[in-house]
Amino acid sequence: MFTLRLDQGDLAKLKALAEEQGLQYQSLLGSIINRYVNGTLIDITEAKKILVFQKA
Repeated sequence: MFTLRLDQGDLAKLKALAEEQGLQYQSLLGSIINRYVNGTLIDITEAKKILVFQKA
């Protein structure tokens, strides 16, 4: 167990995303951290840039 300080706006967005996915926000945060440390978290903005570049 650990304590993490988050901006209130970020926490609200995280809770909304978790609710959309039917998850508790702690579970979503754990999933995000897991994907980040394992190198599988994808930045959508960067992925779109790569896809646009490949289509050209």
